[in-house]
Amino acid sequence: MHLVAYISGHGLGHATRTYPVMRELLEQGHKVTIVSNAPPFVFADLVADFGCERCLVRSSPAIDPSVVQSDAITIDVGRTFAGLATFLATSEETAANECVWLQSQAADLVYLDAPPLPARVAKLAGVPSVIVSNFTFDHILEMIDGADMHVVDSFRDMYRAATSVIKLPGDVGMDRWKTADGMHFEDAPLVARVCRNARPVVRQQLDLPQDACCLLITFGGFGISTRSAAVLDAATVLPDGWFGILVADPNLRCTPADRFRIIDHHTVYMPDIINASDVVLGKLGYGTCSEVVAHHVPLLFVSRPNFVEEDGLRDRLMNPFGAMLELAVGEFDRGKWAPSVLAAYALRQHRPSPVDHAAQTPLSGARMVASRLVEMSKKF
Repeated sequence: MHLVAYISGHGLGHATRTYPVMRELLEQGHKVTIVSNAPPFVFADLVADFGCERCLVRSSPAIDPSVVQSDAITIDVGRTFAGLATFLATSEETAANECVWLQSQAADLVYLDAPPLPARVAKLAGVPSVIVSNFTFDHILEMIDGADMHVVDSFRDMYRAATSVIKLPGDVGMDRWKTADGMHFEDAPLVARVCRNARPVVRQQLDLPQDACCLLITFGGFGISTRSAAVLDAATVLPDGWFGILVADPNLRCTPADRFRIIDHHTVYMPDIINASDVVLGKLGYGTCSEVVAHHVPLLFVSRPNFVEEDGLRDRLMNPFGAMLELAVGEFDRGKWAPSVLAAYALRQHRPSPVDHAAQTPLSGARMVASRLVEMSKKF
């Protein structure tokens, strides 16, 4: 099977959850072409492990209009809908050009997570397509205050061209596709990346005491300096004796420096870092939520106004399967985190211990999705 996967570059979650599915397919001997404007580092080791003949990554921002964020938790509504209107104005031409390329690939199946235009492209090219996601962007946009309903309706029409839907956990608005004419619909178990290295090994690599508690601060590729205090002071953001692991943000200064470890998400494998942590501070996004659930680490989250995906992740993933606590935006902005960090840590006693070894795929979602994709490519 040759699968062409169109992956949204909004945040990192679409790319990181696609990764284990693509690896499963490649290990089974299939060919994968990934079309995405997500950072190339997410898929780099797939190309290194399987070669360009089996795994090709192509950047194509023209097919993936994105929600624009002004900082780690705030959607810029005006710029978002202005950009989407510009995208729609040329979408027919873009679809026609992309159709020519897709037809040249001899693809058996198109995978969408979850830009809408490739569903129309696939139909034009005569290739079956499957949406694999916990949401579609028409619903996300519809729920934003001040939404442009022409954009929403246009995106919904594009999605209707898909052949099938595989719904991921933590979904919101996906059940609408159960009744879509001619569209096959099914659920999948949790799809998430898992750690490769043991917790003690990762702690040693980060020069962290094995018995100290650690807070991981990550916002899916967005820095936090535009929201939080210019200086992260361990006295207010960390409980006594804790260490902080901060995804690199060049605009932040940490004091005292020896209480923090600065990491670059381009060069580390985040599931390893999550498994080596005791609490994660971030936002409710699929990548973070799925990986803290997979490694039994509590999540202290800062809510994102106007992003309805949070409802599904909170109610249908974190509440039943994870441990989470909300940090008020005001406390986040002022850097007053320590009491909430301790409260989140207390939730850990109700959950299993973190994984103490290199996980050997304890989750079935990626394998199940890969199996269904192969079946779909034969059926259609």
